[in-house]
Amino acid sequence: MPALLEAPVRMLLHTDGSMTSLLEAAFDAPVEVELVANLVDHRLPTPWELELEPGRPALWRQVVLHVGGRPALRAGSVLALDRFDVGACARLLDGNEPIGRIVSGLETRRELLSIVEDDGDYERTSRIISGARPLAVVTERIPASIFDPCCVH
Repeated sequence: MPALLEAPVRMLLHTDGSMTSLLEAAFDAPVEVELVANLVDHRLPTPWELELEPGRPALWRQVVLHVGGRPALRAGSVLALDRFDVGACARLLDGNEPIGRIVSGLETRRELLSIVEDDGDYERTSRIISGARPLAVVTERIPASIFDPCCVH
């Protein structure tokens, strides 16, 4: 990662809290979800970091998060559905809310697993943990230009 990477991008890459809250604070606008894919499948092999036994239901989700009317980042996640209560499951399956908003009432933290630079953009993978149990493994692709003044509305 370049040493001169702007502080706001470093904060997004290294936060152990909600990306939703951080984006909303940075842009002073709500995060909106563009759902690309939302599929429940118990047959696909899940990431080992999710610590999910074979045959358990997992939600495979792909979204684009928009802030202030423009795309801010892309995210892919795998969620252990049986670790969420019924209300949170329904909201996740609906797909219209960011995960950070859905888990906001829970005591959670993010564990950073990796950061990779690719063509000037950054991809970070983390897992969301509540108690000692992983709820989700999330990969977020953050464009290096996310805070460029020319791109902010």
